[in-house]
Amino acid sequence: MDYPKSPREHELEQMSRTYFRSKLPTGWRPAEETVDYGSDERVHIRQQGEMRSLELLVQLKGSDEPNGTEYETIEINVRTFNYLENKLQVVLVVKYVASENEAYWIKLRDVPLPNQNNETMTIRIPSENKLSTIDWQAIERYVEDVQLKKLAKR
Repeated sequence: MDYPKSPREHELEQMSRTYFRSKLPTGWRPAEETVDYGSDERVHIRQQGEMRSLELLVQLKGSDEPNGTEYETIEINVRTFNYLENKLQVVLVVKYVASENEAYWIKLRDVPLPNQNNETMTIRIPSENKLSTIDWQAIERYVEDVQLKKLAKR
């Protein structure tokens, strides 16, 4: 008998999602995106016990082994980058490395713009940006600042 295969990519996707969610502050509410055009998670940020409409979008990737010493890299489609860059919410790109049980992150705004003639691009995430040591309060302040600036333009 033959049965459906469960590719390693599916396991890595689930592991990366589980790890990411385990590192979120208490009260922050992740929600898996049902249609994936580039963001895998939408995180609702709780402030002082209230949900004040702050959101963070997250693009998750996973690998079995690290691929760098100074940087972890992921490859995404330029179209996906363009889509994420034009979102109103702040976007984090997170790469989970299973052999290290660690993830690395970068704000999308810190990623250089891709060559629009290419189909794909490589994102370099500094190895010191470990999700296990991320300053979530700084991320919250950044999200709030970005939202306030965008709302001020109304």
